[in-house]
Amino acid sequence: CMQTLTPTKRAPLLSNHVCSRLRGRTGFVLSSLMLLLALVADATQESTPNLGRHFAGMNHEHSSLEKQRLSTATSLPLLAAGKRDEADDGLKSILGNVKDFLLGGVAGAIASAAVFPIDLAKTRIQDQTIVAGEEVVYKNVLQTIGKVASEESVLGLYKGITPVLIGALPEGVLEIGTNDAVRKALAQRLGTSPSELPASAEVLAGSCAGFAQVVVTSPMERVKILQQVMGRKAASVSELVSQLGLRGMYQGSSACFLRDIPFAALYFSIYAQTRKSL
Repeated sequence: CMQTLTPTKRAPLLSNHVCSRLRGRTGFVLSSLMLLLALVADATQESTPNLGRHFAGMNHEHSSLEKQRLSTATSLPLLAAGKRDEADDGLKSILGNVKDFLLGGVAGAIASAAVFPIDLAKTRIQDQTIVAGEEVVYKNVLQTIGKVASEESVLGLYKGITPVLIGALPEGVLEIGTNDAVRKALAQRLGTSPSELPASAEVLAGSCAGFAQVVVTSPMERVKILQQVMGRKAASVSELVSQLGLRGMYQGSSACFLRDIPFAALYFSIYAQTRKSL
């Protein structure tokens, strides 16, 4: 069919065909570009709020971290100050207990020294041998104190006080400390506070305190009595200790246990119960 057309007629037909095909391709490309631009625009619109929210979240997180850092920086000095205060309170409590024990020991030594002549008179009266038909050497406390002072001087009334002064501080510390330690242990075992212990527990704690006190003071008590009885002829503390030995130092301690354990049990329990009732 194309061959039958004349050259002048074939050229316009070919041009029109090419132009129509070009217009079709151009339209397709433009349509594709417009569609792509529309998709990009939609994606941009959707991503912009997400990016804003992402950056807002990052800013919020950064602000939270900054606040946490500032809070930590502020709280660290407070925690350190609190620890220092606790340490200071603990140190003050320990020093206060040591002070109380020392003052108690000093008070016990002064009290023992004040009544020591009476204790010496008691020991002399108890130790003397009474023979029928012979006059009693030590008749009563006042006569005994006067006789010793006149025959052995005033310092003779204080013969044997050295071991008493030596044992005054450890006696008070060990007795009171043992009572407190046992009371705390019993309170922990019973699930209560030391101030709410029953009377039986107070008696047990006091008994333990009396036992510990005898263990410490019995040797000093033995040396004291020997020096009181022997008077001027008494040896020094170190000499008596070396002569007696460990077994000799605790001679007569069974009687001390029978005396001091019930005494401490009654003393500490009555004190605790009376304090509760007041």
